[in-house]
Amino acid sequence: MTGDRTIKKQYQIHASRTAVFAAWLSNDYTVPPVARVFVEPEVGGKFYLYMADEAGSGVMQGRFTEFRPDDYLEYSWSWDDAPNASTVSVQFLDEGHDCLIELEHSGFDNDDTVAQHSAGWDAYIAGLAAQLA
Repeated sequence: MTGDRTIKKQYQIHASRTAVFAAWLSNDYTVPPVARVFVEPEVGGKFYLYMADEAGSGVMQGRFTEFRPDDYLEYSWSWDDAPNASTVSVQFLDEGHDCLIELEHSGFDNDDTVAQHSAGWDAYIAGLAAQLA
């Protein structure tokens, strides 16, 4: 993916910024269809999301280009090692006792892919929030 379409979303989770950041990178907080997570939490570090459901399986992978603990992540996003990656940036902010997530996912080349990923982010955040509740 190397297009000019971008997803921009905000989410509020009833948990501390530190807890949400830790859960984002943890194998203990996987949200289906993610079955397993591998993370090297540093700039240049790799990460893999191993997906599996009734429709099949795949691996989403990337590298961290920015990594500021409890604050900000930026990483590439590529399915099954596709040659063109999109970019995800996530800001974690304090919002009272909650965490406000500002998410941007850029580099899409068509509206269908934007819609699929947008729905995927909504489902992931809902699942993460439920596990942190």
